[in-house]
Amino acid sequence: MLGRLSGMFGANRPPGAKPRRSRVNLQRRFTVMSMTAQGSMSRVQRALDNQSGRTVCLKVQFRDKQQAAAARTSKDEARPEEGDIGLKITHPNVVRTFECGESTQGEHFVVMEFIDGVSLQYIRESNSADLGRKIDLLIQAAEGLAAIHQVGYIHHDINPRNFLVNREEQVKLIDFGLAVPNTPVFRRPGNRTGTLQYMAPELLRREPTDERLDIFSFGVVAFEFITGRLPYESAQANSLAMMLQRINHDPLDPTIAEPRLHPALAQILRRATARKKEDRYKSMRNLINDLEALPPEARTLDGSSRSTTSAPEPAREPVSTSTESFEFDPDQFLETSVPAEAPAPEADATAADAKSTGGVFMLKSGPKYMIRKSRHFDRRVKMIQRQFGDKVELVHMIPAVDIDRAESYWHERFKDRRESGEWFALSDDQVAEFKACTEMPFDH
Repeated sequence: MLGRLSGMFGANRPPGAKPRRSRVNLQRRFTVMSMTAQGSMSRVQRALDNQSGRTVCLKVQFRDKQQAAAARTSKDEARPEEGDIGLKITHPNVVRTFECGESTQGEHFVVMEFIDGVSLQYIRESNSADLGRKIDLLIQAAEGLAAIHQVGYIHHDINPRNFLVNREEQVKLIDFGLAVPNTPVFRRPGNRTGTLQYMAPELLRREPTDERLDIFSFGVVAFEFITGRLPYESAQANSLAMMLQRINHDPLDPTIAEPRLHPALAQILRRATARKKEDRYKSMRNLINDLEALPPEARTLDGSSRSTTSAPEPAREPVSTSTESFEFDPDQFLETSVPAEAPAPEADATAADAKSTGGVFMLKSGPKYMIRKSRHFDRRVKMIQRQFGDKVELVHMIPAVDIDRAESYWHERFKDRRESGEWFALSDDQVAEFKACTEMPFDH
């Protein structure tokens, strides 16, 4: 026993080595309240921490996936765990990490504040903010990213789903699953991770990188948030053509996407999304300064004064503190993205709700479809109809006892389509395949 203790804490421990943490029995420590998201690399749950008594976001990484991701980065320096990065950052615009460690099952877990709010993507798609409010939210988002850079990390997956806005209108940057130290080892060519629609051209060109790849991604987020369009658009989102467009062509000019933009705001978007990193902002602080210096007339379109209450506030849908991202390999021409907006934690069921049907369902709005899960089907559909309008119609619903497993199967089945957005196009054959299912195929 003394020998083991000495190896853990004493002089026999190698210099610079981390002290071992006691493994945590997650089933005893936490009471899971709801599953909020599950992707290819982790599962995220809203849970009660029985030790502290607070509601938290519990993210548990799949060990084999995390090891594979780490193996694809630097061979000379270990990739830090997501929780260890989070513990080093304390900022009002960054999700707070309370604890991280290893479970008794050998899984890395992270305990974070649970954010009851919506993503920047949700705010854009619901058209629930005027330009002035959008700029205010972007300044907060930029402050969060600047805090990541200040402590010496590159986030590597800046996209609108990784910025959440809570009920107090405070933006929080989340998800350090792909973050790496801003050191020479990790700036070498080869670490091609992120979300394709927001990925910097130098990543695709296999060039050395730095924090300016995050600045580009933020610029794309801001461009899309303000204009409603991406600076690089392609009818074939998962194709080589999309990557070549970004490598060989300059982005769409913001005044073409939205002709009413003030010149000062348009110039910020141009500089943030410059194809050559030498032409971009050198730091997020410079970008923030320019956003804060915008004149009042730049905060409206055509100089019209719009109240933030002019558009109805959408029904708030709680979003998990983490979304899922994937490793990207340009050689296979695969799009990397988080899944469609993480399903909301379901509210505690009433006696009537407890009898409602649960399963995976397909909705249709115009030419596009959405696939979601719910343990309380009727309530979930009504929530989506309130969010997107009464024109949303039910196509088919597949009952399932194991909801999370069912959602995972259908996510993988339509992965190439779902990663293009919350609503996506499907062929008649794909719709027919979904409608033909009367129960979940659990052999997959």
